[in-house]
Amino acid sequence: IDIIENGQVDWVASEDEAVILNKKPDTLDSDHVYWLSENGDLGEIARNLFDLIQKLDGRAYRKLTVEAAQNEAVGAAINDRLRRAAR
Repeated sequence: IDIIENGQVDWVASEDEAVILNKKPDTLDSDHVYWLSENGDLGEIARNLFDLIQKLDGRAYRKLTVEAAQNEAVGAAINDRLRRAAR
């Protein structure tokens, strides 16, 4: 797992890479880009993140790139778990 900040994705994921963003992107379109919330709601992100990672783990993706959450409240806990998973 790679972690990116603030949705800084300016590439299209390859077939063996999945990108997980916090909110639905305005312009980036790929079958390998997923989002956790329509509007970036931290509660919704927290509820959906690990379920989506488990779902994607069953696919043939070589790499997962995940956007870090806002580092406040539940977002700090999400980021801590992401950092642990990325090790």
